[in-house]
Amino acid sequence: MSGLAFAQFSTDTIFFSSDWKESEKEGAVYYRLYHRETNYLYHVVDYYLDGTIQMKGDFSSIYPERKDGKFSYYSKEGKLTAECFFVVNKLNGEYKIYENEKLSLIKTYKDHVMDGELTAHDETGAIRRREKYTNGEFVSGKCYSNTGSEIAYFPREQAPEYIGGKPALYNYLKNHIKYPKDANYMALSGDVLIQFTISSEGIVKDPVVLKSTHPIFDEEAMRVIQKMSKWTPGKLEGVPTEMKYELPIQFKF
Repeated sequence: MSGLAFAQFSTDTIFFSSDWKESEKEGAVYYRLYHRETNYLYHVVDYYLDGTIQMKGDFSSIYPERKDGKFSYYSKEGKLTAECFFVVNKLNGEYKIYENEKLSLIKTYKDHVMDGELTAHDETGAIRRREKYTNGEFVSGKCYSNTGSEIAYFPREQAPEYIGGKPALYNYLKNHIKYPKDANYMALSGDVLIQFTISSEGIVKDPVVLKSTHPIFDEEAMRVIQKMSKWTPGKLEGVPTEMKYELPIQFKF
């Protein structure tokens, strides 16, 4: 007599902090349930703490994390936000992005690098832009009006810019940064990396220190950032949009 033997695979749980670092249950922001589908594949579902699904997909390894297969991502409201496909932890094929569960953007990847066509869609599903990439490099692009006619091409994303450009930004920093006296006594030098948000009106807000050498440098860098005048806001599809910006500031003894 012959037959098939089926392995019983248990479900395990991992908790994560807001930056997706493994953490204890107390203070966690996300949690993950996973179990073996086969001897070579794990099915993984990540959740927000309220039990809403954040992501689901297949991994060929949990430690180290290695994605292999189709992945779907969801908002806190349970709406689909993205779909993509990984092969040995690298994006391959179409990466679809949704807004209000309507297809907004399709990027094409090969071995985790954009390679192929990008298409952007409006809320009706009509294509508003087509771009071509080869090995991560932009090759060509076309933009279309809401009636479908071709219009002058413009980049999909335009970063915020200090009025006058980088020369004016560096000049502002040079004229306003004051080397702290306490740092002078200690003969200190160091770098500070500040991240802040440029609103759709060009207002600088919510600065935070991403990289610190010494608190006295952080304080001076924050002071100077908070006194900045308005910027030219970033744009997404030609519309002024709130964006984050990172700025390194050096202090030399």
